[in-house]
Amino acid sequence: MNVVQKMEALADEWHCGVERKGKGHVPYIAHPRAVVAQLKAWGMTEEANPVPLAVAWGHDLVEDTRVPAISILNAAGPHGIKVFEGILYLTFSRPEYPTAKDHDDADRLYMERLAREAPPEILMVKLADRVCNTRDFMKDPPKGEPTKPARYLHEADPILAALSRVPSEFAAAVKATIEGLKRQVGYDSWTPSAI
Repeated sequence: MNVVQKMEALADEWHCGVERKGKGHVPYIAHPRAVVAQLKAWGMTEEANPVPLAVAWGHDLVEDTRVPAISILNAAGPHGIKVFEGILYLTFSRPEYPTAKDHDDADRLYMERLAREAPPEILMVKLADRVCNTRDFMKDPPKGEPTKPARYLHEADPILAALSRVPSEFAAAVKATIEGLKRQVGYDSWTPSAI
């Protein structure tokens, strides 16, 4: 197995029995699978882009499970440090932002840090994650939050503004996906008072 397949197996193991929030009892593993599929739709391949695809499989492991770091390092083999660092970039932890006023402010600071510091291919993993989550909210908006998809996409404004950092070979496909999603959710017409 290559690093992508090993990280898929690790994600499958640690997300086993966990379901996505919302209706339908969807296994959690469907989410990293969708993120990987989005990256592949943008042109990434296991041969040319093993690290970001491996990170996509494991992007929620540290945040949502008790997976030991050594398990990630072992699964990723010679790519271990890069994969683990990529996952850590994508791991949101409220205590990392002690100056934040509240959770939303901490999330904004997290997005700004990703936009500024994350390696370009790891930024793409976060963009794919945000795209997939937005699509999930479009299919199944939280009760009482019909504007959730637009609000959720707006919360990612710092990383959306960093599209110029996406590697050039993927830029057109990423931009087309983001622009299409913006139109679908009414991104330009959403305001905080629309909640």
